[in-house]
Amino acid sequence: MATCPNTTTASKIDRAAIIREAWRRWRNVLANYEGWQIGPGKVGGTFADALRTAWRVAKEDAANTAREFAIITGPNAPKVIAIRQEIEALVYCDSRVDIAVRRHRLEAELASLSVAA
Repeated sequence: MATCPNTTTASKIDRAAIIREAWRRWRNVLANYEGWQIGPGKVGGTFADALRTAWRVAKEDAANTAREFAIITGPNAPKVIAIRQEIEALVYCDSRVDIAVRRHRLEAELASLSVAA
């Protein structure tokens, strides 16, 4: 018996929500674009295009959620949480302080921890 390679991915995603999102996207295209704007190379005006996009977005969201969960529960979790809190605290720095360099350094360190996880 052959199994679908995407069975585990698809089982984690709410299929009814994907269908609702596809209908929402399709109705949005029909409401906001004229017939001449819908077509090949322009805006995809078919329900299949909307469904494809909804599936792609849902899979990306599921992958991002899994990646985020792995980061915050991994061995570097305390350091990741501390760096994120420090980045959030930069908003409250004095306006005379240039936080761009500091934020860039913290985000680079956070990215390196995310890759290592």
